[in-house]
Amino acid sequence: MMRLGAYVGPNLSGDPRLQEIRRQLFEYLRRSPEERAERRAPIDESFFYSSSVREPVSRRSYGKCVFCESEPTGEEFVDHFRPLRDARDLEDGVDRDFYAWLAYETENLIFVCRECAHAKGTIFPVFGARAPYIATLPEVRRREEPMLLDPFRDHPERELEFLADGWCEPLSDRAQVTVVVLGLNRQRLLDERARSLGELLSELDAALAHSRPSIRHLFDPRMAFVGARLNILRRILQGMVFGGQRFTGAMASYPSQADRLLPQWGDDDRERIRRRIDQLAKEDQSRRRWDGRLPIFTAARDREIDRVWLAPQRTGGISSFRIRNFKGLGDLEITIPVRRDSKAAPCLMILGENAVGKSSILQAIGLALLGGPQARRLRLDPTELLSNRDADRWDQLAPPSAEADLDFRYDESEAFFRLDGESRNIVGRENPNALVLAYGPRRFFDPDKSERAKGAYGRVQTLFKPTATIPYPGTWLNQLSPDVFKEVAQIIRIVLTMSDDDELVRDLDGRICVNLEHRLIPIDRLSDGYRSVFVMIADIVRELHPIYPILEDAEAIVLIDEIETHLHPRWKMRVMSALRRALPNVQFIATTHDPLCLRGMDDGEVVVLQRDEDGRIERLKDLPSLKGMRADQLLTSDYFGLSSTVDPQAEIDMARYVAAVEDLPLGDAAQADALVKHITIGDGAQEQIIHRAMQKFIAEREKPTGALRPDVSREAVEAVLAALKGDDQA
Repeated sequence: MMRLGAYVGPNLSGDPRLQEIRRQLFEYLRRSPEERAERRAPIDESFFYSSSVREPVSRRSYGKCVFCESEPTGEEFVDHFRPLRDARDLEDGVDRDFYAWLAYETENLIFVCRECAHAKGTIFPVFGARAPYIATLPEVRRREEPMLLDPFRDHPERELEFLADGWCEPLSDRAQVTVVVLGLNRQRLLDERARSLGELLSELDAALAHSRPSIRHLFDPRMAFVGARLNILRRILQGMVFGGQRFTGAMASYPSQADRLLPQWGDDDRERIRRRIDQLAKEDQSRRRWDGRLPIFTAARDREIDRVWLAPQRTGGISSFRIRNFKGLGDLEITIPVRRDSKAAPCLMILGENAVGKSSILQAIGLALLGGPQARRLRLDPTELLSNRDADRWDQLAPPSAEADLDFRYDESEAFFRLDGESRNIVGRENPNALVLAYGPRRFFDPDKSERAKGAYGRVQTLFKPTATIPYPGTWLNQLSPDVFKEVAQIIRIVLTMSDDDELVRDLDGRICVNLEHRLIPIDRLSDGYRSVFVMIADIVRELHPIYPILEDAEAIVLIDEIETHLHPRWKMRVMSALRRALPNVQFIATTHDPLCLRGMDDGEVVVLQRDEDGRIERLKDLPSLKGMRADQLLTSDYFGLSSTVDPQAEIDMARYVAAVEDLPLGDAAQADALVKHITIGDGAQEQIIHRAMQKFIAEREKPTGALRPDVSREAVEAVLAALKGDDQA
């Protein structure tokens, strides 16, 4: 982390889109606190991914995260120094809607990596009181003293010291808060920084051997960890005198000073620097370091803090998983891509015909996340999870062991599940790796049952046991304080896509009701679709809220089987977008048979499973882009593989018409359907070649279960291109 100087942000003063989204935000901010309590500030987060915003903000920090300076991965994005809403202090205090009014202030924009952004969340503690609500940015800066170091306005190089092994040592109270909140000593970052500093020491040693040494290129501001590199250089050279000249001034000036002075030094001077490099590394190895605890601030600067709240260690969700010999899954490996146009957690939708293992994937993931002891508490029948060894008969006399391995985006530890084929023993990690909730396709609740089984396994039971029910949420909702109830209602409003006038309320008798168009409806009187979604989202929030004071910051992995169950088509189109908008850091992994549920998913977030010719379940590759496809186009694409969405009877009628014209014998419906598919389209050779390519493509893609569709899309396209080229040359 280094000082980046005065901020020069994008000039968006004349952007008409900015004017409109600002107007909407300011209208919301002028509403009463009671009205805002159940609503979320309307901030258009897609605005921050536009090139007109992203590029200048990225340039200002040389394309790197302003906090950790790690090597750019392409996953960095524009975020906010002061959070978009619901700023948290170091305990569990929350200031609602702080600092939403600064959302579009360009001087509040920063470029960050996903890991630092997720660690920071909405944590923004200050010494003393916050600035007044909707104060201008200059006034906010005058009235507040943030506990986090600002790389544009502060001097991090004066308050942070880097050791040769990559450790970031805070030298002040603010630096300690910054290191803890942002996780600047997290293990993966520590390892990467240590490698960079180790390379620097070797490069410095090599440079000293040249007759005219130069080191400025080792401190290019575009390099990863250049702040730490400059810090190490200053520690090596600070105070040293060569030929009567001493290194002084700003840390960033040391490379240019060295390039000017190094050629003048003799062998003795260079040997002194080599000894200093060796001495530095040894000092840092034995140095007593900060213990990682935050300071207890005195009343002179702030009220005394008794208990510091920090978010649980974040995993960033699952990045990839591999499942072997679990039920019908032989060996399946899937990577979940990161979204490039959103900071929300990447999600996954699994498609495929019945019996290709969609539910099995969710179950394997759930068992791996639970860990061994909790997975055993489900008391599952091992024969239900082990695969069949023989293709010609059902043989589980000595089945192969079932395995599932999960990798996380930030956490380097793995989650795993093992079911031994001989002993039938379940093995996994001792404790759950992440908070996991799972929901089977039925998602029923019992009004007389308001509690679930204690333990992490209780959160996934409905995925494994069809008769298991979700705890009735009404009792829990009725026990919430007014403030917490409003925060929960905010999430439920988003997922249920309630209009601005609709609300979640408690009536005079304590019933939990939805106020739809000024009409109170108890939740147990809602339609099946409404009730299904309501119960599920209330259950998710129930598990998240005790851990995360701000639900928008909450992280979990939620598995949903047949997400479309009970939903009206309009809701199917909205359900994934609504879930992701309400809980952006929750990773949803779901299955569906409905193309409407693909709305809200990005390219790469949808997986299609099929069986190959040997009956093995495989992932279909090279899927087309989802963007712009209608539901009927999705059905006839590789995602669902239908040849047509036309009414089958209409195809038969067309066949009869062709038979009458050509006096052909008409057989049963199957023959008629085949006849329709073989009608040749086009008068010219080009059109007929294209039609034959299309016929081949459809025929190959529609092979029955047991035969994986080959890469016929590419072959068909090549045939069409060949036809077009041939016609053009003719």
